[in-house]
Amino acid sequence: MLFNILLDPPQLNTKALIDVRGWTRTGIKKFLGAPYRTERCHRENEGDYVVYWYLKTSVVAVEATPEFKAFQAKRAARSEAARKGVSAKYEKTMDFVYKLDIQVPQLDRENLVRRACEFYNAHANERGPDPASAAIDSDPAFLARIMVDYIRQNLTDYEAALHAQFGRVGVEDAVEAIRKKVYAAIAEAYPDLARECSRMRAGLDIWERCRRSNSPAQSPGRHTPRVD
Repeated sequence: MLFNILLDPPQLNTKALIDVRGWTRTGIKKFLGAPYRTERCHRENEGDYVVYWYLKTSVVAVEATPEFKAFQAKRAARSEAARKGVSAKYEKTMDFVYKLDIQVPQLDRENLVRRACEFYNAHANERGPDPASAAIDSDPAFLARIMVDYIRQNLTDYEAALHAQFGRVGVEDAVEAIRKKVYAAIAEAYPDLARECSRMRAGLDIWERCRRSNSPAQSPGRHTPRVD
């Protein structure tokens, strides 16, 4: 008998009503009114709290009324309208990214290396104590990385495109797509930097997978993976 009571309890608390039966707090207040009983509880690190209990027979009876069914139907319609509105805004955001035309001006290599080194060294204080300086005879892989960084930040509309996404629905997906689109445009304009662009795009994929799974990953801006 006790087992059956646990499977089908005669009383339901607020959490069960909301999480299991699809009620809302507004609906509980409107249709059930005062609870059948209250229970004062205590949880370590959270302190005291109150649990409100309602008779299941009362809940079932209310759920069968036309008034409650109409209330739930209206709520479902509002939720669906809101979902469609969010979906439409998301599509608008991604459509902006799809139509975004990234123009990459071409510089001769000597000029590009010089500018990239100057830009890198000018921002040395942002990379922590004693950062390595850049020079035209630095490691080729290092130069490729700072050249791609320089092009992305200074020769494209990358920053403006990112700022245009602030507050939009789907901003995280849009930012990721813009970054990849910029790297693809740089690789097309500078084929000798295509390998570095691919590496950076791969770094974005790794970072995004880790972020979405809430797993630890190397911080953006480090050499491997580079994600900025």
